[in-house]
Amino acid sequence: MLTLWPFSRRIRHRTFGDLRPARNGQFWRARVPLAPAGRPVEVHISGADGPTEAQEKLYLQLTAHLPKVLKVALNAVHREYHRVTAAQPQLKWPRVSAPQDLLRLVPLHGIWLDDGNGHKFVLSFQHKADKEQEFHVFFRNWKLESVSAER
Repeated sequence: MLTLWPFSRRIRHRTFGDLRPARNGQFWRARVPLAPAGRPVEVHISGADGPTEAQEKLYLQLTAHLPKVLKVALNAVHREYHRVTAAQPQLKWPRVSAPQDLLRLVPLHGIWLDDGNGHKFVLSFQHKADKEQEFHVFFRNWKLESVSAER
């Protein structure tokens, strides 16, 4: 008898649509349309049992306030982008004068929803020309906590 791969299961969720397990079953992943981003983005939700009510509520609040949150995130990514490009001139990335210009070059790629206290979430931006370069903006209780670049 054939055994099923344990991570082939999926959940149909009223808010997130089709959720598939990721990262050894510790996260769930979905692609959702997001108007301010201009394209679908991946949502990663922590927890082996699927999204909690708190995570769903956080996501709905985030989508309602995304223009404001995105503005804060883009300002943080803009500073980090300039720091990374100055530290690695060999990358020869295009100059970006305004934070809003980053959406064209480094679009919003994913949203990570944590479970637990503090309403923690992360917005991840991925460089279009260099898919290995990402910028992560961490929020807790709707306030910018930190930003990092990852390659």
